[in-house]
Amino acid sequence: MRTRPLSRVVVAGVALATAFTLGGCGPDLYDVPLPSKVKGETYSLSADFESALNLPPASPVKLEGRTVGQVTEVTTSDYVAHVSFEVMKDTKIPTGSRVEVRLTAPVGEAFVALIPPAEPTSGVLAAGTKIGLENTNTAPDTTDLLTGVSAAVTGGSYADLKVVVDELATAMDGSSTTVRHLLREVDNLVTSTNRHRDDIDASLDALDRLTAGLADDTELIASSIKKLDPAIRTLQGHEDKAVKLLVALDRIEASSRKNVEGMRGRLRNQLKDTRVLVDAVIAERDQLRPIMTGITAFADALDRATPGDFAMFDLTFNLIPALPAALGNVPIAPDATTLLEGDLAELLTGLQDTVTDIAGDEGLVGQLIGGLAGGGG
Repeated sequence: MRTRPLSRVVVAGVALATAFTLGGCGPDLYDVPLPSKVKGETYSLSADFESALNLPPASPVKLEGRTVGQVTEVTTSDYVAHVSFEVMKDTKIPTGSRVEVRLTAPVGEAFVALIPPAEPTSGVLAAGTKIGLENTNTAPDTTDLLTGVSAAVTGGSYADLKVVVDELATAMDGSSTTVRHLLREVDNLVTSTNRHRDDIDASLDALDRLTAGLADDTELIASSIKKLDPAIRTLQGHEDKAVKLLVALDRIEASSRKNVEGMRGRLRNQLKDTRVLVDAVIAERDQLRPIMTGITAFADALDRATPGDFAMFDLTFNLIPALPAALGNVPIAPDATTLLEGDLAELLTGLQDTVTDIAGDEGLVGQLIGGLAGGGG
């Protein structure tokens, strides 16, 4: 009794399905309403993404792991994805928050994540706020990862590394000894540099201070260079004369050097001769002492005999004639032999005649000469 109505129901259902299938304007899967992920009142927000490829409508919107809204629309224009979403009214999103498209798992579903700023802010996003590209991002999915790995392995960094390794192998083929020596030298260089890094740091610091000082004096240096420019141009115009002057100075320097060297030799010889003479005087100091004492007594007696400026007396006393015996076999330079001429007796006779002429007191004169001859006695 109930089979016939059931058959009619099945036939009607098949017919309705056939009509939907054959009809060109029938609804598709996106037309089937999905259950909402939020309840209650909401407000609208939007965000721009460089890419939102795997983000379907009705995707969840999460804040700190909690679902607070859902995506309502995804559109594109000018190579930018515009994502609109609804958020529950009681959800407060701080200003400055970032928005990212993430995946629940490597092959999971996409969702929109709201990321608050690191530093808390007092404001919140108002309804209708649009978040720009500077605050949005899209996390890479498995497809992007596999694509990047494929590019790296087939034609990316690994391929470049292979080329580098091959070229190094070609360059080092047959040169292993040289390469090892080079590596040892590089190691020594690096080790030595490391030992002197404190000195290098100090040098760099000093160089930094120098450059800072030069930078501070840039205007002064520029002014000095401008002032030097006319002088340099003048010197450039007299370049030939300057060269001749330098050549003449070089000749003068060479001649002066020869004269100085000759004077050095002559002075050395004179000092040698003087040393011989001084040594002889020192050796005969006991004999010369009475003579010098007598001269002193003579001078005192002369002062008493001729007070005032009535008489002027010029005495030249040659000590060398008294020294030949003391010198003995000591060689005397030719220039010093002229000093050994004369005789001490002649000196005393000359002194006696001079005193006789200038003084009328024969007793006093005799006393003076006797004191001189007797060593001041």
